[in-house]
Amino acid sequence: MKITHVLRLFLYSCLIVLSISSCEEEPTEQQEQPVQFAFNSEQLAENGRLADLDDARAIVISIKNSSGETVLNMEKIEVYKLEGTNYTQKFISKPVSLMPGGYEITDFLVVDEDNNVIYVTPKEGSDNSNLVHDPLPIHFSVTANSINEISVQVVDATTDPVESFGYVSFSIRERNTLKFRIQPFIVEYEYSAYEYSPHWALTEAYVEVSKASSREIVFEGMISPGNNLIEIPFNSWDSFVIKVTKEFYEPYEKTFTNEELIATEGDPIEVILESKTEFIPILSTDETIVSLLVPPGDHSKLLYTTNDGLYKVNIGNLQNPGTSVFVAAHTGYLRVDFFGNLRLGDYVSTDQGETWTHDPEEGPRTFAEIDGTYYGRIGSELYGKPAGGEWELLSELSPYTKIVAYEDRLYTAPGNIHSDGFYVTEDGINFEEIPANVMDIGNSFFKGTGKLFLNTYFEGGGFIVLWDGSSWTVDNSIHEYDPEFNRFYIEEYKNNLILVENDQVKVIQFNNCSPGACEAQLLDTFVSEYVFHAFSTISGREMAGDVLILQTVADNNGETHLYAMDLSDLELE
Repeated sequence: MKITHVLRLFLYSCLIVLSISSCEEEPTEQQEQPVQFAFNSEQLAENGRLADLDDARAIVISIKNSSGETVLNMEKIEVYKLEGTNYTQKFISKPVSLMPGGYEITDFLVVDEDNNVIYVTPKEGSDNSNLVHDPLPIHFSVTANSINEISVQVVDATTDPVESFGYVSFSIRERNTLKFRIQPFIVEYEYSAYEYSPHWALTEAYVEVSKASSREIVFEGMISPGNNLIEIPFNSWDSFVIKVTKEFYEPYEKTFTNEELIATEGDPIEVILESKTEFIPILSTDETIVSLLVPPGDHSKLLYTTNDGLYKVNIGNLQNPGTSVFVAAHTGYLRVDFFGNLRLGDYVSTDQGETWTHDPEEGPRTFAEIDGTYYGRIGSELYGKPAGGEWELLSELSPYTKIVAYEDRLYTAPGNIHSDGFYVTEDGINFEEIPANVMDIGNSFFKGTGKLFLNTYFEGGGFIVLWDGSSWTVDNSIHEYDPEFNRFYIEEYKNNLILVENDQVKVIQFNNCSPGACEAQLLDTFVSEYVFHAFSTISGREMAGDVLILQTVADNNGETHLYAMDLSDLELE
């Protein structure tokens, strides 16, 4: 079949229309572009008299846009000297931001460090306009995605009167600036009258201010807990993006017009930073929870015991935790033994709590292995078991003595008034006393981030003390706390310590910490939904991977609650 000439023309027309329509691009929003102004000795007019260009420190410039509106009005902009030749000296200004379009320079002055005008571009019609090839006004265009550098001719302004260059006066003023005030807050909870109440607490934070159109940063730095005054350069059309950040808190970001910022001079911007962490309810039960444990090899489940037996609950998805499943009628306290097995009374599990075998733990409870010798204890008795040998009594310790193995040595500390002294031993028999300037009761050891710590407290206060290799002293304290509530838990998390202190969760980061100069930073506050009594509502905790689990005391309805906090969003190292 033949295609007629008319049909061919019709098809070609369709193809052209489709081709044109497919090539059309979406219009893009124009953004401010950086513009710089340059001058050098070669651009001086032939009749121009030479002052010393080395004295140039800034230009003072006025610019109008294509509509005749003043964009810059005698604004002072710093200049830099660039490398030239033996015969030229080139200077270029710091960039200013202008929208793409046409402009004209109406004033152009070069000043020294004392704001004396040393060079000038004459205006058209003035007596000295013949000294330059292109007197003012100078027209130029700003284009997107290109280098916008405008070269200007200048002449010596130190000998002739101002009027000879077309100026009424050399009036210099600094670049337009805008001042605004800002206050950063976090939410803290204050304990009073047996309950926690939220209040805004001033805090320090990091602030970045940038232009909304170009994202050029015009201010950045830390601001203090208070009413901060910030000054930034601006043009009349500018809007600004203010971003406030603080570690462990969600960033704040909002765009303001310059009119809105100017209005904050007497009414500061109040920024409320929200914590990155939250407490997620995972379980409520009217049973008394005796103990809880997340198996070391399986962080997707939580085991807990009541007076009726052992249960497990899925915590692989904290937003949708599973329901409790009865496992066995075993009761008591869950723990992980020295060999990594789960223990519950006379039962042991070697598969993360899936199956349990009756296997009473005979002899001392092993807690350390040093150079092939196992160490264990029964009450206050310290035992040793060499490789292939049997348990032997090594020493009789005073009651309630705390003991820990660290770097192939055993350390002891008094747990209460019935125990005494701080000692260290390498064989469990010969003990060397350690100098100590801490509480002589209420002590316990813990290891974290590869270091040894002593938690020492009494009525006068509580301290976490770092072992310095020779003595225990409060001078090496990394954290001081009030033990009045008697609820203080410590967990290791990466290179950090997580503290649960009086219903507040805090972190000590060791990468920027030293004894006497450590700060426990607040992560979040656990807020009870009920009024209980003057003591903390947290009665236990468990740490597994990135998840911290908190256990409450029984509320007024007799229910115990478990909450989880995911620490992964904190990006702790």
